[in-house]
Amino acid sequence: MPEADPSAQDFRDLMLGEEPGLEEVMTCVFGIQSHE
Repeated sequence: MPEADPSAQDFRDLMLGEEPGLEEVMTCVFGIQSHE
């Protein structure tokens, strides 16, 4: 299965390695900062 995007691989690694908070996933994958 080819890697479509490095971010997808990182996201998969995060999900397999541990269960990060939704904010962490958003920040890591989408590169955004929560305003709260």
